[in-house]
Amino acid sequence: MFGFFKSRISKAVCVTASETGSVRKDNQDSVFVNGAKTLFCVADGMGGGAEGATASRFVCEEIEKVVAAKTLAERMEAVEAAIVAANARIRAYAAEREFKQMGSTGAVLLLDPSDGRRAAICHVGDSRIYRIRLRTAELLTHDHTIGGQLGDLTKGITAA
Repeated sequence: MFGFFKSRISKAVCVTASETGSVRKDNQDSVFVNGAKTLFCVADGMGGGAEGATASRFVCEEIEKVVAAKTLAERMEAVEAAIVAANARIRAYAAEREFKQMGSTGAVLLLDPSDGRRAAICHVGDSRIYRIRLRTAELLTHDHTIGGQLGDLTKGITAA
């Protein structure tokens, strides 16, 4: 579930922007950033499911509880537990209301509070994490979708 990378992080910059897009009529994004800028979470409700905004909010609320963990290893365990807890909350909420489908993606970046060169990432679904260096974006995650698991199905296809 986790990926690790080492990078010399001199300054954490956090900017958030969100939009509804051209298909849906409501925005289902949620964001959490802790005050020390060492824990970042972006969640996006499933567009086809019920109350995606609520589902993404549940993810960020559970991730917010990770702040109490001190070491990177403790924080990684806490993030896994938070994802499991968010899933349980979403499933219980959906069952109470008899929704057939409800869910959210999640992407988490943990910076090591004691060593700014170490970080861990965790994601669920098709929310992506990129590392930007020297104006180049590098995708660090793979989508948890059928297409993402199989790879780019368009490779090798040429137009006639």
